[in-house]
Amino acid sequence: MNAASDNSIVRFATFELDLKEEQLRKSGSLVRLPPQPFKLLATLATHAGRLVTRQELCDQIWGPGPIVDFEQGLNHCIKQVRLALGDDADNPRFIETVPKRGYRFIADIHADDRVHAAAAPEPDLAGDGSPGAGLGRTRRGRQWVLAAAILSAIALTVAFVATTRREPSKGITATRTTLAVLPFHVLNRQEDIGFLGLAIPDAITARLARAGRLRVTPTNAVVHAQPDGRAIPETARALGVDYLLTGTIQLIADSTRITVQLVSAADNGSVWAEHYDLPHANL
Repeated sequence: MNAASDNSIVRFATFELDLKEEQLRKSGSLVRLPPQPFKLLATLATHAGRLVTRQELCDQIWGPGPIVDFEQGLNHCIKQVRLALGDDADNPRFIETVPKRGYRFIADIHADDRVHAAAAPEPDLAGDGSPGAGLGRTRRGRQWVLAAAILSAIALTVAFVATTRREPSKGITATRTTLAVLPFHVLNRQEDIGFLGLAIPDAITARLARAGRLRVTPTNAVVHAQPDGRAIPETARALGVDYLLTGTIQLIADSTRITVQLVSAADNGSVWAEHYDLPHANL
């Protein structure tokens, strides 16, 4: 069967987007793209020329369910797609950013594939107005509240423990207790939830910074310090902090388990640890 005739191939430039096999190929060679970035590219390419909002992309990629900081997840997906296409955000050939709104696929789709793009379903942002749609939005809202509550609980507990049990590292002088949240280790399903390894720490860092009780190292500075492979004391010295918050993420049955541990830089001892289970639905 001709590849174009089954409407499962979208071609642009030297790329082929195989919607049936969920593969991206360049000049016939496979280009690795994880499932979520692939969904993002497929949504944009099949609606070429149309602005697709960030919320619409979120709904298409993750669907209804608890999503921890989808902004970070979406940004991560966009970066992976641009890397796979060799695209430049400042001078795009394929994906144009519409600030504060969303993205638009600007490359020409080959003529024989336009029928597929035209036939693709439009992203449904508002829902159909039925009671079932309203129930889905209500359930999703409650799951968002649960996720936000867990992140806030982690941040508040860390702030309380760190400020009531301060043990400054040698050579570090600060008016307030200092802390850095390290990227969390994703223990399984990296292709599906890998983005959470940075998204969750970033969300906790933002909440700790807003609380004002600690001096918190920005996420970008933590990533730049390349904590992977370093011992806790060495990482703490590099960042100039009294405490480090470490964590792991894994999918267990129908939930996502987040395990966190607050470690003192002074003695490499665990000050506090806890785990939280979020109901899992298409994270």
